[in-house]
Amino acid sequence: MNTEKKKTKVDLVTGFLGAGKTTFIKKYARYLWDKGCKIGVLENDFGAVNVDMLLLQELLDENCDLEMVSAADKNCHRRRFKTKLIAMGMRGLDRVIVEPSGIYEADEFFDVLREEPLDNWYEIGSVITIADACLDTNLSEASDYLLASQLSEAGIVLMSRCQEATKQELEDTLKHLEAVQKKFHCHRMTKPEIIMKDWSELTDDDMERIANSGYEPDSHEKLWFDQDKAYTSLYFMNMKLPDNAM
Repeated sequence: MNTEKKKTKVDLVTGFLGAGKTTFIKKYARYLWDKGCKIGVLENDFGAVNVDMLLLQELLDENCDLEMVSAADKNCHRRRFKTKLIAMGMRGLDRVIVEPSGIYEADEFFDVLREEPLDNWYEIGSVITIADACLDTNLSEASDYLLASQLSEAGIVLMSRCQEATKQELEDTLKHLEAVQKKFHCHRMTKPEIIMKDWSELTDDDMERIANSGYEPDSHEKLWFDQDKAYTSLYFMNMKLPDNAM
């Protein structure tokens, strides 16, 4: 009799800030709920204020745990990320969805999950990249690199805002996705599957394909850059809190 404990699958949802990661996670989490899964969502971001965590509060339920990692220092951030995953691993979850910052390399995710004791509790589920169909293709070198990193290991790419994109914008975006992979010498043998449709029209079959899309253990040219110098943040927050939270 095989008594080996089933490992919890961890999905990584990558994409630039504003691409639609949080919106997708809400939809994906509800799909997993309907399948009877007990899930956790881990917001993995830099900085003191995580707006996405506030937007995900509606998911908080007995079948969904919400956790956040936030730290300005990269090494401290990685330690806290691992600590949160250890704590979540003790809760008997079926699936954990990780939403990192928009300036996160997928390799960091793989490295952490291969460390003890996480390698005994978790297995990589799917790496899902969200790409804006109306992508501004005039990106900086650092942004092109991060996009290539996200695409190189994705099991599937889900295009957002397809219903808003013109045919030319969609064609330009697809060409740029392919161009950045060549630019940074991605070595994957097959191209990632790309789903291009209005998200309101995503079917259960589509969600099943996404949940089981896996990942590509690829390699690509590495580019070092100072994130603090390459990116700055600007945000506005005008959210009404429930009366009992005041």
